[in-house]
Amino acid sequence: MRMLRAPGLALTAALLACALAGCSDADGKEAEPEPTATVSVSPSPSEPTEPTLSTAAKTADEAGAKAFIAHYWDLVNYAQQTGDVETLESITASTCDICNGFVEDLKELLASGGRLEGGENSVEVTATKRINASDPSVLGFQLKTTVAHTPQVIVDGNGSRDSREAGTMKLIAYVQWIEDRRWRLDILDVP
Repeated sequence: MRMLRAPGLALTAALLACALAGCSDADGKEAEPEPTATVSVSPSPSEPTEPTLSTAAKTADEAGAKAFIAHYWDLVNYAQQTGDVETLESITASTCDICNGFVEDLKELLASGGRLEGGENSVEVTATKRINASDPSVLGFQLKTTVAHTPQVIVDGNGSRDSREAGTMKLIAYVQWIEDRRWRLDILDVP
């Protein structure tokens, strides 16, 4: 299996909701249901929540592109923890081989009963350059990044473990403002 160093995942258990049903007493008569209280449950710190797109990442400018790539890596971390890749897939183009390879590898690992432990990523944008296109209405940026990651263990479905040390990697991201409303990651490449 081809694993990009960035991904790692810890599956979270789904919360189960229980409904109270009416009971019968010893003589077969239905008992009055007990009054129930409505309880609001907020996620505990161990239950990851999907990262939300910051206001800065919703702007069609260099700052927006930088905030967007940070959001991408937050979503990678979330996918590694939960296996939920839906939003990650929705913000990447079919042209992003590394992005799509990670998603497919993660799906394959989880389908086999495997999991990732650790491997949280953080990104630093080290340089930006506007992409000049023949169509002046096209807005895109090349973002040179350094992605740092914590130690990670990949546990295959058969229980074999592959440990990886903490480290950094340099990647170049190409992002484009599309549909006049959002960023998309088109290419993630190794320089």
